[in-house]
Amino acid sequence: MAKEHKFKVIGYFFEPDYELSYSRNDLRQGKEKLPEVAIKSTLKKLQKPSFAEGFDELYLVKAQYGKFLIDEME
Repeated sequence: MAKEHKFKVIGYFFEPDYELSYSRNDLRQGKEKLPEVAIKSTLKKLQKPSFAEGFDELYLVKAQYGKFLIDEME
């Protein structure tokens, strides 16, 4: 639909980081805290987007030392 209206479609894929996800989850309490198996199974299901899906630009985002590093995907 975005292409039909001549919009540029840009995607950002946040690269999964098990250790970071696990440590953030460890700070949660009660119902907010997920079982470790839920984190692992979700990370396994993630797929990188592709230009075939209609993106004009794609970027890979990595969390590193409290900052985000962004690289263009090819």
